[in-house]
Amino acid sequence: TEIYTLSLHDALPICIELSGEEREYLRAKGSIVFVSQTRYPPFEFTDESRQHEGMMLDVIRWMAVEVGFQPVFTDMTFKHAQEAVLTGEADVLTSLFYSDQRNERFEFTATLFDVPASIFVKAERTDIKDLNDLNGKIIAIQKGDYAKDFLESRKIGFDRLDAEDFAQATDIVIAGQADAVIGDEQIVLYHIFSNRLTNCIKKIAEPLYIGKNCMASNKNNAMLIGILNKGIQEARRTGVLNKISTKWLGTVYGPRESFLQRYIWPLSSVAIGLLLLSLAVWIWNVRL
Repeated sequence: TEIYTLSLHDALPICIELSGEEREYLRAKGSIVFVSQTRYPPFEFTDESRQHEGMMLDVIRWMAVEVGFQPVFTDMTFKHAQEAVLTGEADVLTSLFYSDQRNERFEFTATLFDVPASIFVKAERTDIKDLNDLNGKIIAIQKGDYAKDFLESRKIGFDRLDAEDFAQATDIVIAGQADAVIGDEQIVLYHIFSNRLTNCIKKIAEPLYIGKNCMASNKNNAMLIGILNKGIQEARRTGVLNKISTKWLGTVYGPRESFLQRYIWPLSSVAIGLLLLSLAVWIWNVRL
């Protein structure tokens, strides 16, 4: 039994109402098997003690308490995790970007977190500046990741070098075996900073797309997805999602504005007004 330690129950009153059919579904189900990626921090990963941690796991543990179900956690590579959900070996994949193509096979929850996907290259490279520069290049891609579909949709010709996860894909680029990786920013940055690789790799250009990170199941589990959606909606309403995001990603504060920067326009308006008034008085004196 895992103990849920994040203090998330001191916000607004919780109001998750399940139908009789949904309550019977959970009772008959007994437990729900959630499969995560082994290395997808900070959203999901296994720590040194093989405990399942991360933002998505925090959401699930909160929902398990508030909705009333028994979660069972397991982990695999991303590609195998997708297959496990489609075959029914697991009930829910904890992180999957929504796309119309994937929606033909998976049943998605509402979006929990936005994840920008960007191009990362070796720090010293200057020849890759945007998406078009990836033509003819070797791209390291996590197996099963949406980046492959995105590049093909934009008619980018590339050679793919598969990686088990974003950490491995990033290391492949640093080692010079691939020209670039299209990586989910939070995950690549977590790997870079955790392993002191900031001098080895850099992010270029604006994000290629913003991934909508959802949970997903197979098409036979529409009721389960409906139950999870009620939990997600309540987690958003009560501020739980924001608390979890702050816990793992922190809060970015912009530089403080000086007094002059904050009030530049009001001060300018006053100065112009005084100048015009002085000019009017001077003209009136000349006329007299």
